[in-house]
Amino acid sequence: MAGLDQHKSGVYRIRFRVGGKEYFRSCETTEEKVASQVKARVEETLGQIKTGRLAIPADVEDVGAWVVSGGKVTAKPKANEAHTLKDVVDAYFASIPAGAKSDNSLLTERIHLNHFLEILKGSAPIDSIGVAELQGYVVKRSKQRGIRGRKVQPETIRKEMVTFGTLRRFAKARGWCNGDIDGKQIRRPKAEEKPPFRVWEEIEAEIKKGGLTDAEQRDLWDCLFLREAEVLEFLAYIETKGTWLYPALAIAAFTGARRSEILRSEIRDFDFAHGIVILREKKRDHTKRTTFRRVNIHPRLATILKTWFANHPGGKYTVCTQPNTVIAPDEAVRTFETAVAGSKWTKLRGWHVLRHSFASICAMKGLRESTISKWMGHETEAMKQRYRHLFPEAMQEEMGRLFE
Repeated sequence: MAGLDQHKSGVYRIRFRVGGKEYFRSCETTEEKVASQVKARVEETLGQIKTGRLAIPADVEDVGAWVVSGGKVTAKPKANEAHTLKDVVDAYFASIPAGAKSDNSLLTERIHLNHFLEILKGSAPIDSIGVAELQGYVVKRSKQRGIRGRKVQPETIRKEMVTFGTLRRFAKARGWCNGDIDGKQIRRPKAEEKPPFRVWEEIEAEIKKGGLTDAEQRDLWDCLFLREAEVLEFLAYIETKGTWLYPALAIAAFTGARRSEILRSEIRDFDFAHGIVILREKKRDHTKRTTFRRVNIHPRLATILKTWFANHPGGKYTVCTQPNTVIAPDEAVRTFETAVAGSKWTKLRGWHVLRHSFASICAMKGLRESTISKWMGHETEAMKQRYRHLFPEAMQEEMGRLFE
């Protein structure tokens, strides 16, 4: 009564006849099992029509869609085809109130959606983009080159698809497109687990074996974490540069704060009397502009910051070069790179090494997991496990205790 065939995109289509007319409709899936379920539903509906238990309503505009839906859709969905992908992207960003999202989040979304505009074409009607089109996007995107000359990573594609999902929900809420897209039907490349963090000598030993490209060597240094002595040595080196970078990196080293949290922090956030700093978060709760977490202040950090505040440029921000002006992320990156240039610390891939070094040192000292998570602001188990590891010599010591 009904037949299935598979389009070259991988999406199944169903064909059937009603009242002497043949219909072809998409099953909106690349899975044979799901398509078979659609086929069973269509055949059941056709059987009910044939026996007179079900009649096609007079106001049905699309008989094919009505049959595929099992007799539930009574009118053809209407969408304004004038709303192209570019129209929706422009309207989306125009609708976001100031402060609703961080500048970094907005920049990331623009980068993601620019890829969709390039591959799917900005002139494409938003309602024409379904499973097949998004599957084509994933295939093309996975073949493109990303950073360090390698293909775009699966995790990057996953994040881009999340951004597109946000855009489509925005369009659907305004009646510019209809129905939902089953993301489970879109196949993406499998991601690899991030490599474990390593200490300096482990990375050097791995590189010394040879055979690694420059990109692969940089990947290894991305996994570097520093021991306590190395953290203190690095801070002592940065102190000689005599810039705002020293107190900023000290905050990262002694609290595990993110760079963005440090740059937006204010002097009033540091309560030396009670030994507490309040960090202003942006990532933990996306329904709020800012959330807060409390971290205890280490005595070394208190000493560093009291000295810095005594000679502060002025204004409310913790680190700055002029009063009441936030240091931009790109300036923070440039200042870091300039400071480490020509030294052994050029191996450090940025501020974040101090954040996961802090978490590693906490774990090594045997601090409770709840305490580390509270200080670090970790929300998911994957994030917790990423930072829960011991130094290699400690693990070797534990192994040596077996079979004694």
